[in-house]
Amino acid sequence: MKKTLIPALTAIVLTTLAGCHSDIVCTPQLKQIKTRCFYFEPLKTEDPHVGEVLNNLIQKEFIRLRCQICDSNDATVFITGAAFLTQRSQANENLFGAAAASSQAIESVTITVKDATGQLLASASYDNVERFTAGKIGRQFGAALAARLK
Repeated sequence: MKKTLIPALTAIVLTTLAGCHSDIVCTPQLKQIKTRCFYFEPLKTEDPHVGEVLNNLIQKEFIRLRCQICDSNDATVFITGAAFLTQRSQANENLFGAAAASSQAIESVTITVKDATGQLLASASYDNVERFTAGKIGRQFGAALAARLK
């Protein structure tokens, strides 16, 4: 009993803490899939490096919760998505006067979860209202998503 109780409690705590800015909606069809083997397609982003980092961090959270990861030929659950990047600017006052700097930031991340036939199993989104880094978003959103889909 102890072996099954600890992962369940961990999943509940992770979902509660990590899911603050996420919204995950699952369909009844998700429960029908008994053996879940996940395949992650690269996240689409304006900057492919940002998508790759987010994708890897989300996958790591699935592995942390002992979810099975497969290639596209063996997968029963396919995860795709996109991250919306925005320009954020800030003015800096220094010794030589004011200067403006601009950087890209992750505004939101959306994920679509489908089965092998293309039927929608879940839809998830993460709003980066706190302006977290890609690392923190990937960990928080990945943990909440993995706990919900496991």
